[in-house]
Amino acid sequence: MKQTVLMPVYMKEFSCSGSLCEYTCCNGWRVNIDEATLKKYRHCKDAQWREKFNKNITAATQEGQPAKCRMEENGDCSFMDEGLCSIQKTFGAGYLSYTCRMFPRGYNNVRGNFEKWASLGCPEIIKALLLSDKRISLVEETAEKVVEQGAKITLLLDDKHYYAKKFYQLRHFSFSVLQNSLFTVAERLLILAYFFDNFKDDKKNVDVDRLIAMFEQIIGSGEIKEVIKEVRPERKIHFSLLKKILVTANGAIKNDVYTLYYNKMAKELCLGASDDRFYFELYDRYYKVFLQKYPLIMENYLVNAAFIELFPLQRPNVWDSFMLLLIRYMLMNFFLMGLAVEGKTQIDQKKLLECFCSISRILDSVTPPFSGQVLEGMKAGNESDILHAFYMIKV
Repeated sequence: MKQTVLMPVYMKEFSCSGSLCEYTCCNGWRVNIDEATLKKYRHCKDAQWREKFNKNITAATQEGQPAKCRMEENGDCSFMDEGLCSIQKTFGAGYLSYTCRMFPRGYNNVRGNFEKWASLGCPEIIKALLLSDKRISLVEETAEKVVEQGAKITLLLDDKHYYAKKFYQLRHFSFSVLQNSLFTVAERLLILAYFFDNFKDDKKNVDVDRLIAMFEQIIGSGEIKEVIKEVRPERKIHFSLLKKILVTANGAIKNDVYTLYYNKMAKELCLGASDDRFYFELYDRYYKVFLQKYPLIMENYLVNAAFIELFPLQRPNVWDSFMLLLIRYMLMNFFLMGLAVEGKTQIDQKKLLECFCSISRILDSVTPPFSGQVLEGMKAGNESDILHAFYMIKV
């Protein structure tokens, strides 16, 4: 029986660049070894390889991962050989650990339907997504087996979620707003803030079809433009929220490489200044121009993140799901603005690849996810309502 998988179109075009990769996935982060692979390596019939495995695989500290590969001083995995994996060259891809075999691919299950995606920790995905002049689109692929042998499901959406049966309608509406070029990305997020505010306090009686129809009507008529014009920027509050989010994220992430990038961008953006004047001078002079030049970078980032996270139903509380997307938006805006200021509104593809590859790999490995920890902090400070969402979006 044939199966169908839904995926962004970049997945159909993706291929690993191997030894030509600028930022190989075998360098710069933890390479986990799962229990089954560890057992296989410990009992390898080749004595020389068994000794090599014993020498270069150490105990891991992350829950659910019994071991990890030893990394060289330059950050390379100890099994790297001329830009390629010596394990794969000797034994084939089937001998790799789950992490190595699957990266950058991942799978979700939406009420029995499979979805396939890829991490921005891979430079080829960044090129296809963030450095592309095309909007992200979704395609279906049908085959006898659409999920690779042994693949784990990252996220599962089943009928336990109150709005599960309305997932595709909610996703379609969200994506249509996020990709509506009649509005800036910030304006699109303001529209979604108004829309998802109808789900606040974990409401369970929202007529989704009626709500979508109403918003489609006021968007189509242009009426929504007058509504979002009423949202005024509060730059001091925006700046304060940004710093709080960054501080909480730093505490959750606890990674030396992330800290280096953060410190570099914080210095570039005058984040340590006594007031916000310098930050917003840089924003107005460079980042506004940058966003006008490259409007698809943030749009494609948000749509891809929403697809991967099963937005807006990754949390039982739909409003919380929207706030999690906003937190990612704020963090990526910070790094993207730093690159825009450094490049004087021009995009340096090499620096963007390096930055987003490194940051994405780190964020993917944080357990529990940093955005959830940030959201809990905002809730504790009564900063997770629609008013604070406006402060986060409008600059």
